Amino acid sequence: MAETTEIEIDPSVLQERSDAYSSLTDINGADVFTDAYEEKVRQYGLKEQQNYSSVQEKVFVVNSDDTADIYEQVKEIMFMDEKSQILKDERTENSNEIGLAIPIIGVIFIIVILLLVRYVNKRKEKREKRNVDTYA
Repeated sequence: MAETTEIEIDPSVLQERSDAYSSLTDINGADVFTDAYEEKVRQYGLKEQQNYSSVQEKVFVVNSDDTADIYEQVKEIMFMDEKSQILKDERTENSNEIGLAIPIIGVIFIIVILLLVRYVNKRKEKREKRNVDTYA
């Protein structure tokens, strides 16, 4: 049995394939280059423009005095209210008490830690002394 390893190329397959070719728009029924499609695209663009315009009108306020200087417009906006507001400096004594309580708690905490360290050291010394006495 002698097997051949040669590849055979048949150019007639290429000719058959080009005859059966169809574009995806034709296969799916989407008419891209028709007048109806162009009209849909135009209507969609108009609808988007109308939506954008309506949102723009709602969001941005159109100023009627376009000739005024920008600084004058800012001044008018800033100083529209004729009432003056006075902010009182109100301090409560509670804030000072809290401010003093934190350092006091810190000092007490440090003292407790020092007492615990001293207690642990004394117990350690007693154990070492007991251990020395038991081995002798």
